[in-house]
Amino acid sequence: MLIDSVYVPCERPFARRDRKAFSGRHPRRDGRKRNIDEGGDRMTRQTRMDPEMLSMVLDTINKLENNRITLEAKLEMDEKGEFPEELIRFMLGPDMALHLIFVPEEYGGLGAGATEIAVVSERMAKMDLAIATSFLAICLGMDPIRVGATPEQKEKYIRKIAEEGLVV
Repeated sequence: MLIDSVYVPCERPFARRDRKAFSGRHPRRDGRKRNIDEGGDRMTRQTRMDPEMLSMVLDTINKLENNRITLEAKLEMDEKGEFPEELIRFMLGPDMALHLIFVPEEYGGLGAGATEIAVVSERMAKMDLAIATSFLAICLGMDPIRVGATPEQKEKYIRKIAEEGLVV
């Protein structure tokens, strides 16, 4: 086994791999490429958001920056050093509902995939890193439900998060 870049022999023959030969991708045993739509839980498969909807989300963030997060507002928040709770609740509220990018479509969300979430995260960070970090960290609270909940629990809690804009 490798510890701090030092090779330590162990009983397991698979503990050390030829790193050049191992690309990180595991080929299928039957040689076919993996199809995203094959089986598995919908919550763990890669999804794509409608490009027009992504454009609307980015426009919403632009309007938010122009109307509510002016330079003066950013300076005031930085000076106070407080969590922007009112602003975050506005972003989760019915007027903005930006949290819906994290919610799958079957539970009332926009069903954004990793690429779209990265684009939205980058745009928020350009607007203000503290606000982006606060908002995105709050939305990460839903991940344990997405990954570990039963279908009934997902239906109950994710739908409630989508409808009520809960801080999780």
